Amino acid sequence: STFSAYAYGGNTSGRMLSWDDAQSTYDQWVKSVQANENLSVIDGGVIDSTYQDNINEMYPIWMFVNTSTKEGLARREAIRNEFLKQLADAQGMLKDLAPEVFYIKDIYMGQGKSSSEATSDLLHKAPVGYAMYQVGGDINDDTKGYYVYLGYTVTSNLDEAVTDLVAFFKWGRDASTVTGKYGTYPYALGGDANRDNGGPDIYLFYTKEKNKGNAPAIAIRDLKVENQGRASQPAPNSGNGWTTVQWGNYDVDGAAEMNRGVSGSNRIYIWQQKVLE
Repeated sequence: STFSAYAYGGNTSGRMLSWDDAQSTYDQWVKSVQANENLSVIDGGVIDSTYQDNINEMYPIWMFVNTSTKEGLARREAIRNEFLKQLADAQGMLKDLAPEVFYIKDIYMGQGKSSSEATSDLLHKAPVGYAMYQVGGDINDDTKGYYVYLGYTVTSNLDEAVTDLVAFFKWGRDASTVTGKYGTYPYALGGDANRDNGGPDIYLFYTKEKNKGNAPAIAIRDLKVENQGRASQPAPNSGNGWTTVQWGNYDVDGAAEMNRGVSGSNRIYIWQQKVLE
């Protein structure tokens, strides 16, 4: 049989002529990549002219898909999902060397008058040393307002994980923390999810306190946006830990519809995949 292995970026020594060779050099390769995270030959951080901060970093390939159409958004999500599938497969083969489970560490919001401007705004918020994973779908879609995208960073440390995301209707403007029916949520995404669409303000907050919210959990593993068109409100959960983001107001119940109060707009919901005890 023939064995082939390739390493892109980083440094390795010796020849990889067998599976045992690949395993023995993998840890060395990972450490060399971590020690040289920035590539000075790539002027990253600038997808359009909005920011000229000369941040030297690399973006995942799906970020370069044109998302001005629903087909483009679907293609971006398909590429990202294929990457995550292959990553999971690779981690399964190298399970003794690679971290197996990642959780959402922090959540961010990007806004702009165009899809590319909103994406650039979102990516610009990634902390140094962390990749930003953009959630597919505009949570302000089918309105005349800004494009509004969500994104997140990840961690393998359960103590750093986000445990619940909630939305507040007409409540939370300029607040860094807010207290509602599920308790205190000390992390604000900032920005109105209904920005400039003619509807009431909607703000998103999250917590890292264990077992908070409508569906108590110890972490969130993923987020997704569901655009239902003019359909009715979704079920509160769909299995495998997926639950809809809820309203955190004392006087507003149910799944948080991101275009609430905007006449004739699509119904849009945010789902979070929770890790239970």
